[in-house]
Amino acid sequence: MCCPSEEPLVKKQLSQLSPIGEVRFDHLSKQIEVEHGLEDEGALVRALNQVGLKASMVVQGKPPVEALRWLAPRTALALGFALGSEVSAWVTSDGAPTSIGLAVMSVLLVGTQPWDRALLALGRGQLGINVLMTVAVIGAVALGQWPEAAMVLALFTWSEQLESYSLGRVRCEMEELLHSAPELAEVQRDGNWVQLPSAQVGLGEVVRVSSGDRVPVDGCIVEGESSLNQAAITGESVPVDKGPGDEVFAGTLNEGGLLLVRVTQPAGERQVDRIFRAVQRAQQEKAPVQRAIDRFASIYTPVVLVLALMIAAGPWLLNWSQPGLWFYRALVLLVIACPCALVLATPITMVSGLTLAARKGILVKGSTALEEAARIKVVAFDKTGTLTVGRPTLGPCRWLDEELPLLQIAASLQDPSRHPLARAVVQELPAGTPLLPVEGWRQWSGRGVVGRIQGQEWMLVSHRHIETEQLCGPESHQQLSAWEEEGRTTSVLLCGRQPKALLSFSDPVRSEASQALEQLRVMGVETLMITGDHHQIAKGLAEQLKIERFFSNQLPEEKLERMEEELTRFSHVAMVGDGVNDAPTLARSSLGIAMGQGGTATAVEVGDVVLMVDDLRRIPELLRIARLVKSRLRANIALALVSKFAFLALTMVGKATLWMAVLADVGVCLVVVANGLRLVRAR
Repeated sequence: MCCPSEEPLVKKQLSQLSPIGEVRFDHLSKQIEVEHGLEDEGALVRALNQVGLKASMVVQGKPPVEALRWLAPRTALALGFALGSEVSAWVTSDGAPTSIGLAVMSVLLVGTQPWDRALLALGRGQLGINVLMTVAVIGAVALGQWPEAAMVLALFTWSEQLESYSLGRVRCEMEELLHSAPELAEVQRDGNWVQLPSAQVGLGEVVRVSSGDRVPVDGCIVEGESSLNQAAITGESVPVDKGPGDEVFAGTLNEGGLLLVRVTQPAGERQVDRIFRAVQRAQQEKAPVQRAIDRFASIYTPVVLVLALMIAAGPWLLNWSQPGLWFYRALVLLVIACPCALVLATPITMVSGLTLAARKGILVKGSTALEEAARIKVVAFDKTGTLTVGRPTLGPCRWLDEELPLLQIAASLQDPSRHPLARAVVQELPAGTPLLPVEGWRQWSGRGVVGRIQGQEWMLVSHRHIETEQLCGPESHQQLSAWEEEGRTTSVLLCGRQPKALLSFSDPVRSEASQALEQLRVMGVETLMITGDHHQIAKGLAEQLKIERFFSNQLPEEKLERMEEELTRFSHVAMVGDGVNDAPTLARSSLGIAMGQGGTATAVEVGDVVLMVDDLRRIPELLRIARLVKSRLRANIALALVSKFAFLALTMVGKATLWMAVLADVGVCLVVVANGLRLVRAR
């Protein structure tokens, strides 16, 4: 594909086949992705080749590698001859033969590719850029403007090469993410260390990573300690110390000692693979602003074409003088009719923003999410696992019946649950103490768990649930309230309806939480906390972190109601969470942000944004990136529009020439692309 304007052609051509589902476009790699139910995939290739698109099936998901050239030698020579033709026409009054000769040489050097593309486009019924430029060149020759014709053709060819080069640069920046992981790995097989392609390393195998090498797999350290630079994956600039039991990612740099790593993710499912796929998939999605630009371009081009025809035909029909002059002005308008810079402005800027975010450890699942991030007015936070570390420990407890093994019973009840509080209870059980069998186990979302142990019904539930059911005596209530005033989460273990133990949990606040929330406030973003914890606990944390508003004692369905209320008030509200109970609210919010490391698979799947490292400072960074993308996008669109309308005005008063129009179009395209590319390395 040469141009985004070919999208309708591709869709029209493929729609003739059945059954065809969604068609997604990737203009960076010049690929399309088609969902279909055809038995013969070759039918897709044949259908596209019928309209001259030279399609072929992509092998193993990798686009063909193209040499990145901003100016090919033949094009440089053609430009030189075209400039010589212009200079000859200006300097000498009798330089017509020399000027024409140089112009002809320039046209011949360009070759037949523009003409071939124009004929194919006409055959498809498309009035794209190739047709417009070809008509302009033929018109200039008909008027005897050979230098103009040569300059238009040479500049147009150069602009295509520049566009291809620029898109290639963005694609290379993206692929650096994937290629940050080495292709070879040292694997232990049959007692020996052998070097194999990373793709051939299986689950459970042990890989050796020497100091100074990059980790080739996602896995868990089984032996050795080292500092790992995770900047390529998580965006963390400071190396992280890791040892046995710690998780490592492919693409991270081992800056310390020798590590033995057991593989936990197969090839293709590594963190780096998921990031690359998500960014690649995200760029295929059109943001609302891009769809608006496409609609504008679909109206703008036909309007300018009609205007050009009126200017060309008007003098002939109305017997005006100098019809050739008006015909020339119509040709200039044809060049201006191409909305290349306008169409390029959005995808280049958006993809650069997505790539920048990925480099910072922020996985944004589409241009729509990135655009929404720039409009966020309120960020709502879950508490446990989001504002807190999410690894609570069992604190002071009060055992009300000394004759029963209450810790063993509590751990047995909590063992089937994956809630962080449940894990804290199970981990406190002394080594070698068996878990008791539990019958009829079930979990009450936001309340607790219940099951039968040795014929008796046991419950481990939240203090809030106890208060609602009025099962807690004054003394127990006083003790639980005292713990909650200290910022602890509390639960009660009951047999039947009789309290048997009071439990408290401590979950430290994330070290960076205060800094992240302060950054959001400085940016003019309001912060909010929605938690299922008791009012006293929520109030203490809100005061500590200076959170403006908070809602406590919220069940999952109540969290959803609070989000609906916030959306009604502010329209653009982000939700940050990590658990299964946060998933409905994440999905309903304007922008769902999931904690990628400690978060559940459900939260990560539902979220529009995934933080690859659980650092809340990534949230203000995401909003800054989104706002930067928005400002660059506005600047690019404004520049493209102003340049087009300025040349329309200059053409109408006779101050614009063909080659000036092409040069301006090329220049604006270059500025738009360069402005977008700057985002990839933005600080």
